Parts: sequence; structure tokens; C-alpha cells
Amino acid sequence: MSYLKPLIVAVLFGVPAVASAESLLALNGLRTQSGAGSEIEVFTRAGSHGSDYFCAAGDFARRKLGADTTDRIVISRAPGGSPTRANQRSMGFKLVPAGAKRSAKNSFVLSPRNIGLSRTVGHSVFLCKNTKGSRIND
Repeated sequence: MSYLKPLIVAVLFGVPAVASAESLLALNGLRTQSGAGSEIEVFTRAGSHGSDYFCAAGDFARRKLGADTTDRIVISRAPGGSPTRANQRSMGFKLVPAGAKRSAKNSFVLSPRNIGLSRTVGHSVFLCKNTKGSRIND
């Protein structure tokens, strides 16, 4: 019966009994979390652009997943309804190790709708801007 004690405490105090996905407030203020499978889920915010989403995904990969700066962040899901949170919008990224074969898809324009577009973790974090609009790494 001792295994019921944590469940009873959780129910009484409103604490979820199941651990939630690992989340992080990125350097630029966007919310991120581990998504379905190995996906990095970045929640959209009005006025944000492709570079903002790459920044958030790169920051999550570096700080939470311990990714190397040469690993790649790849857009795996365009902005749309979140698969993990009701009534919220997000987009998905995958972390690809540096040695893995790279897709030929590359562009100077960081469109969040361009599935397959990738950047290195180092470049993604370099794109981070603070709330005043200046790059964090400057």
C-alpha cells in the first residue's frame, strides 16, 4: 500500500502523477520542450521568424540534450497545432548527429514552413536575439 502514498499526495495537492515533457525557456524567450519521439517542439509566438525558431531549437539541443555545435537541427514539422498541448501552436525539429548524411535542402531564407531545412546547433544558437533585438552572443 505504500506505493499509493505518492499518488494520493499528488491527487490532493494537484500535482500531476505523470512527469511532463522536459521543457526550457529558450534564450530568446520562446518555450520549447521535448516532443513526440525525439522531436524538439518549439511553441510559436506572434511576430517570431524562422531564425527565432532555429535559435530556440538549437538552445534546447545544446542545454538540455548536450548536442555538439556541429550537430544539425532539421525542421521536421511546419507550424501548426501542437501534438502535445491543446489549443497551442508549435513546430517540430529533429536533432541529427554531425556525421549523419545531410539532406540537400539548404536555403539562405529560414522559412519555418521549409520542412527538411537544417542548420548546425552552433549557427542556430548564434541566431539568438534577446528581448531588445540584439544578438545574445555579441
